[in-house]
This record gives sequence, structure tokens and C-alpha cells, in this order.
Amino acid sequence: MSVLVNTVSTDAYGVNSINLGYEIVREKYNLEPVGFKQVLDKIPEVVYGNIFYPMQIINFISFMKRNNIPILKGKRSTKVILGGQGVSNVSCMDDIADEIFKGEADGDYIDAKGWSRKSVIDTPVRTKGKLAAIELTRGCRYRCKFCEYGCVQGGKYREKDINLVKDQIIETLPITRNMNFMSANFGGYSKLAELMDFCHEKNVYVMNTDVNVRDVNHAVLKYNKSARIGVESFSEDARRYANKPVTDEELLNFFKTAVQTMSSIHCYLIFGLPHDNYSRWFEWIKEIAEIRKPIAHPIRVELPLTNFEPVPG
Repeated sequence: MSVLVNTVSTDAYGVNSINLGYEIVREKYNLEPVGFKQVLDKIPEVVYGNIFYPMQIINFISFMKRNNIPILKGKRSTKVILGGQGVSNVSCMDDIADEIFKGEADGDYIDAKGWSRKSVIDTPVRTKGKLAAIELTRGCRYRCKFCEYGCVQGGKYREKDINLVKDQIIETLPITRNMNFMSANFGGYSKLAELMDFCHEKNVYVMNTDVNVRDVNHAVLKYNKSARIGVESFSEDARRYANKPVTDEELLNFFKTAVQTMSSIHCYLIFGLPHDNYSRWFEWIKEIAEIRKPIAHPIRVELPLTNFEPVPG
């Protein structure tokens, strides 16, 4: 018996969330899916672990303890294979895993860094309840210094053909109109305006709201009522050092345009970036408040913080 351990708690994203990489591995190897809190009737011969974030190795170890499987590989007969986007730093897993798979399980070539990659993005639609997931891109256009996905995990940027995306939307309409177009670069998809117009025509609710400031075009602003943007810092110098050279003028123009139609703007911020200037943050908060003040409709602006943690290499 072989099992695939999901180290992401079902409470994290809701019962209808879809972990695309997990589903691809489960289908390809015909594995029994189990949660990390599950206790099995018997010890499996092989345990696959999906490590979405590096810290979720803790949840995998929790699964091993619950099922009385020795954690260190030299003390057990059960084979352990770990994969997922959280395995890029393998040194912390060497004494646990018999094998560490780096990259995409449905890949057809190995890139220069030794990661498995899929050359053509043609994955089928995944549905769960009233949610559909249509993969749109893999990899990232950008190389922000703080982002491990863009620099390591994502690999070369690849897009799904717009005609295939449209076919998959039509295929899914009898099931649901709530669609998540899975991408680290939703706003940067080269056919985004065409996609948004098509979704509007078919009365599809686009669940994606994460966009880059420079990629927010009129199609997104016209149809979406909310947006999540990676500001990272309100200091232009800090953004430029992190290889995210969005100017203050571009950021200001975004806020002035977005408040006209949107009801929610969520700004991702990172505390602790090199060369930051936190006096600029308070100046920007005042500026955003002034931009928002004359708007008649209610609008929520969120400024959540994540701490910056440098990783060697």
C-alpha cells in the first residue's frame, strides 16, 4: 500500500480548495490520499509527502508519529518520498526522506537546475464542489529577490493557450461558474483582457484577485471589485533593491484608478526588507486615506505584514 500525505490542513483554505500539484501526483501514481492527522489501519510500504511550504515538514513528521513510523530513514522499512514546492532546501529533509522529488510531477524534461518541468501547459480542469480550477500559467515572469517561487521553484514562465482555456471554461459551465485561474502571474497573462471579456460574456465569476501593480490593466479594473497587489514596501528604494522596480508614481496611479470601481484593495507588505524607510510607509497611509476620502462607495484597504526571513543560497 502507498499513500499520499497532504500536509496542508483542510482548515487552511476551506474544504473546497484544490491543491493542483497534490491532485496531479495522486492521479499519476494512483495513490490513496490521506490527511496528516489521519491514523492508518496498517503501516504503508511507501509514503509520499506533499510539502507545500517548508514548515509543513512538521505536519508530515506529525503523521509519521501518529502512525508509529520511525522518522529517521535509517531506522525504518517504510520508504518516504517527499515533493512539492517546499522541498527546494533539501538539507533539512535529508535524514528523513529516502527520495526528494524536485519539480513538477507531470514534467517531460529536466531544467538546468535539475527540476522536472512540463513544456506545454495543457492540464485538465479540476472541480471540487462548486469550485473549478483551471491552470493558466506556471513559473513567474519576475525575479523578485525575496520570492523563492520566482527564483527557484517556478522555473521558466509558461502559459496555457487561450483557446484551450476558453474550451475548458465552456466544459465547466454546467458544473459551476466559480472559477480560479491558477497562476502566480494572473495579471501578467498575455491574453488577460481576452480572458476577462470572455468570462464576462459567459457570466463566469473570476476568483483571482492577486495581481502585480504593473499588470493591472483595464480588464481587471473594469470587472473585478477586489484586488490583491504585491506592494511589498512603500519605499521605492526597497522595492528597487528587491528587484521589484514599481515606481511611486505607478503605485499612486494604481490607487487613484482602483478606488473608482473596487470595494476591496489588499496590499501585501513585507517587514524587514533591506534599504527600507518606514517613514515613507506612514506617508503612504495618509496619501491612500486622502485618495479614498472623496469616494462615495464603501472601500476597504488592507495592509497585512509578513516578516522578511533571508534563506541562504
